[in-house]
Amino acid sequence: MNSVLRFATATLLLALAATGGLAQPSEVDQLIASGEEYYRNGLYRQAVASFRQAFTQDGGNLQAARGLGSAAMQLQDWRNAKTGLEAAHTLAPEDCACSRNDE
Repeated sequence: MNSVLRFATATLLLALAATGGLAQPSEVDQLIASGEEYYRNGLYRQAVASFRQAFTQDGGNLQAARGLGSAAMQLQDWRNAKTGLEAAHTLAPEDCACSRNDE
């Protein structure tokens, strides 16, 4: 029985690896990584676009929301900044990077 289980497990792992099911970042993760790279390089318009697309695909992603808000702030794009930062605050109200807790 153990050899059958080991064979099934190995077959499943090989199938996952062949189809890209192992350790493949999601499209949202890739967009966030691109947004972070753009942000680090001062390419804020591109960062906003990447974070905005990631946030549109996954509105519950804190990194996408926070990135959108931060990058948009650099451009004084208040609509996107508000959207991102309000979403980030809703997702993590205890996170000081997302809200002002001094009131």
